[in-house]
This record gives sequence, structure tokens and C-alpha cells, in this order.
Amino acid sequence: MIEFQSEAELRRHYAEVRKRTDPRPKRVIPIREAEPIPVEPMPIPPMPVQTLPPPGNPWIMARIRLAVCRDFDVTREEFMSPRHNKRPVMARHIAWYLATRLTTLSLPKIGILSGGRDHTSVLHGIRRIKRLIEADPALAIQIAELEQELGG
Repeated sequence: MIEFQSEAELRRHYAEVRKRTDPRPKRVIPIREAEPIPVEPMPIPPMPVQTLPPPGNPWIMARIRLAVCRDFDVTREEFMSPRHNKRPVMARHIAWYLATRLTTLSLPKIGILSGGRDHTSVLHGIRRIKRLIEADPALAIQIAELEQELGG
């Protein structure tokens, strides 16, 4: 601890310490207020008409789902549902198989776009369809026609 001989010495020391540690600026520079820049409002573009996306578009999964649901007589709700009925499951697996053949989507992304399925479910479905194609020539032809229709 520092001892001071007089009150004046204490005040001088206090002023020096305060000068070194004071975060306040020494000199205040006035800031001139900037003039507002005129901004023209941007026109709102018209909403596009909703149509089927063309092949090669990232929305190809929607086209695949529509085509498979049509060919296998499955509604979109059945396709996306968590149920395990035979027809929707077959349609779902075929859609997944076609998605891997026609898109660059990852298995997790395909699962998400198919009602929130896990990538392992997608992988199982794809492997199952590959086995069925080898065993059933009629199914192989039907899937090949779908792939051709979708631009594959």
C-alpha cells in the first residue's frame, strides 16, 4: 500500500491514475448527421403460375411422386403417410429408386421429401426394388417406362 505525506500528494496520484485508466475520450468530435438517401420502392414481381416443373429441375421429386402415384393408383396422402399398406409402400419404394436414378438428391433429402422418412428406410426400399426388378420383368418394364417418361 502506498502512503502519502499530504492530501495534495494523494490528489495528484489519484489524478494521474484516473488519467491513465479513464476510458472516456479526451476530445469529443461532433458527428454531422447524414442526409437521407432517396430510395425508390422495388416493384413486386407477379406470382408465377404453378405448373409441373420441367425435367432436370430440383423439383423433380414432385414429378416422380406424381407419376408413381398415378401409375400405382395411390393418393398423395397415402404416399406421404406413415402407414405400411402394400400399395403405398411399393409406390414409395419405386419413387425412391427413380429419385436415385434421376436426381442427385441424397438419401436423407429423398426421405425428407417423402414424408420425413429416415435415409435407412430409403436405402432399404431402393435395395428391395432392385431385387424385385431382377425377379419380375413386368415390374422392370413398368419402372423403365416411368423412368423414360420422367426424362431418364
